[in-house]
Amino acid sequence: MKIVKVELLPLVELKVQKELSDAINIIKAQRVSGVRVHNDEGLEGIAPCPGWNSVVSIVEDIGRKTVGMDPFEIEKIWERMYWYTFNFGRKGAPIIAISSIDAAIWDLIGKASNKPVWKLLGGYRNKVRAYGSGINLYWDKEEVVKEALSFVERGFKAYKMKVGRPNWQEDIERVREVRDTMGYGIELMVDANNSWTAGRAIMMAKKLERYEVAWLEEPVIAEDLDGIGRVARSTSIPIACGETEYTRYGFRDLIARGRISIVQADILKCGGYTEWRKIANLANAHNLVMAPHANTWLSAQAVASVSNGYIVEVFDIRHPFEYFHYPLKFEDGYARLQEEAGLGIEVDLENAKKYLAKGFDEGWDTFPPRP
Repeated sequence: MKIVKVELLPLVELKVQKELSDAINIIKAQRVSGVRVHNDEGLEGIAPCPGWNSVVSIVEDIGRKTVGMDPFEIEKIWERMYWYTFNFGRKGAPIIAISSIDAAIWDLIGKASNKPVWKLLGGYRNKVRAYGSGINLYWDKEEVVKEALSFVERGFKAYKMKVGRPNWQEDIERVREVRDTMGYGIELMVDANNSWTAGRAIMMAKKLERYEVAWLEEPVIAEDLDGIGRVARSTSIPIACGETEYTRYGFRDLIARGRISIVQADILKCGGYTEWRKIANLANAHNLVMAPHANTWLSAQAVASVSNGYIVEVFDIRHPFEYFHYPLKFEDGYARLQEEAGLGIEVDLENAKKYLAKGFDEGWDTFPPRP
C-alpha cells in the first residue's frame, strides 16, 4: 500500500451567529479547510485543517513528501515531514500542516485496518468526559451564566469560562456569579488566554481559589515558562497549558519549567496523533493528565486511547453550515466513541462550495492583551 496523493480540500468561511472573544482574540467568522490522503487501493483518509492562509498554502507541498510511502510506516512519514520543514518552522504553520496530514493518514490507516483510530492508538476506554467551553469574555454577565446553565442542562458536569478583562474585579464577579448559579457540584474552569503577568496571575489565583476552580488555563504568555512555573507554585489551583505549544520538545520544556498539571496538546497543532502519543507518554511519566484543546472529535479519539486521558473540550458555536460531520454522541457529560473505521468523518464537499472563502481572513483578529 502506498500514498499516491495528498490534497487540500476547499477552504470555507463559516460565520458565527454571535461575536466570540477572549483576552486576545475576536472571532466573527472561522475559516476551515481539510486534508485528503489517497492510497493506491482507492481508500481516502480525511481530516480537518485550520484555515489560516499560512497553513493551507503549504499543506500540499509538505504532503508531496509522503507520496510513495506506506501509510502504516507512520513514524517514518512523520519524521520525513518534520525534517523537510526543519529549517523553516519547528513551530507554527509547518507543524500545524503536518498535524492535519498526520491525522488524515491515521484515518486512512483506520479504514485500511477496519478499526477506529482510538482503538489503533491504544483503545483504553470507549467514552471520555467532556466539558462545555465558552468564548465569551466580553459577553454580558447574564449571557455567560445562561450559556453555563445550557451546558449543565444538557448533562455536562464541567464548564469553562473566559477571564482576562481589563478590570480584574469584573473577572472575579463573573466567576462568582457563574459559580453561585451552577453550584459546587459542577466543575468550573477559567481561561486567561495568555493575558496576565505572573504577578497578576498569582494575585488572581489566590482570589479564585475560594470558588473551587478546577483549573486555571494559560495564565501568562506561553513563552514565559518560568512565569507559568511561578504561578503554579503559588496556588492550589491546577494550571493547564499547551494549546499553543508544538511537538514533544516544546512540551518537554513546558512540563519541566512550567510545572503544569494538565497538558492541553492540540491534535491539529502539536504534530498530529503521532506526536500527541509521545507527548501523552511524556506527561504520564510526570503523572500528568491530557486534556486536549478544541477539536472535540479528534481529541476524543486521543483521550480515549491513553490511560492519562482526562477530558475533551466542547464549544457551542453554531454555523449555518458544518463542513465536517462527526458521529458525536454525548451522554451525561461523556462523549461516546464510534465503532466505524478511521475517524468516522464525513465531508459535504458539494454544499461546501456555497461557503468558499474569498480574499484574506478578516473574521479573526488577535491582539496583545488589553492593558
